[in-house]
Amino acid sequence: MKKIIVTLSVILMIVSCKTNKKNQEVKQEVKQELKNNKNIDFIGVYKGVLPCASCSGIETKLIVNEDLTYELHQKYLEERETPVNVVKGKIILFEEKNPSEKVNRFTLDNQPKLEFIIEGKVLSILSGGQKVKGELAENYKLVKQ
Repeated sequence: MKKIIVTLSVILMIVSCKTNKKNQEVKQEVKQELKNNKNIDFIGVYKGVLPCASCSGIETKLIVNEDLTYELHQKYLEERETPVNVVKGKIILFEEKNPSEKVNRFTLDNQPKLEFIIEGKVLSILSGGQKVKGELAENYKLVKQ
């Protein structure tokens, strides 16, 4: 019985070490991808108030982490009892047609209809793959803090 417990313990430690090593390898791959593409400079916190049909706006904060994960915080304004909605996930980068172009478009894995284009310190939200134009365009932007 003791031999079985010891054997199981050893197996669990080996599996745990392999899983931890695999996670470290994935993080290193992401860091290398970021280093290889020096134009990816959108890591940080973005804030703004997005339009809302049933309220005065949606207070939005998007946190983009170095490992290409994100946290999206949204709160409907004028609704005191509504909690902040928080969604976490991974950033999905769009590949550019020309490899020399910087990667400046991405979406969120849990919010595939929400696409962004990076323009300096501003994230513009895309509609159908295109920037919103006209007088409402400024309402669809989040600014880097």
